[in-house]
Amino acid sequence: MAAFTVIDHTEATGLTAYFEETGISGSYDHLYLVASLRSDDGSTPLQNINLQLNGEGSNFYSATVLQDGGGTPTSASSGTGTEAWQQAFVDGTVCGDTATADTFGIVTCWIPHYANTSNFKQVIISSTAENATATGNLWRLRLLAGCFHSTSAITEVKLGPYAYANDWMEFSTFTLYGVTGA
Repeated sequence: MAAFTVIDHTEATGLTAYFEETGISGSYDHLYLVASLRSDDGSTPLQNINLQLNGEGSNFYSATVLQDGGGTPTSASSGTGTEAWQQAFVDGTVCGDTATADTFGIVTCWIPHYANTSNFKQVIISSTAENATATGNLWRLRLLAGCFHSTSAITEVKLGPYAYANDWMEFSTFTLYGVTGA
């Protein structure tokens, strides 16, 4: 049976630029991140996120994304070093400050075999941005299958609003688990 150990749980008590966990032990089998997020971006009900591993920029990531936001479902793929990764991996999408009051977007992220130093790392992200409307592009569901192109063990996870241009609002939460036995 899988055991989930809380590595870090943080709840924002005011505006917070990003959540970051450093010095992650290699003693687990996998990492699992769950976040409930709302940004202070008052220009949109949607906020893209930026997930960064080991402090590395876009040259270390590739991804395939599926999404729907009330219009035509879309998909996109990106190679390493492209802005598409930043739009994708960076994604999930969560709630911006013009979304329905007091709603938060949810992000889940699996990083299997994060401590492996022989291979690149897989990353699986799902995210939702709820908004009480049927109007297209004012809500979003995203699924991402990504790759972190590094053989280094993952010891740092950073989650912020896209390009760190906004802040996470009070009551946003970030929980990072170490998973063993799964």
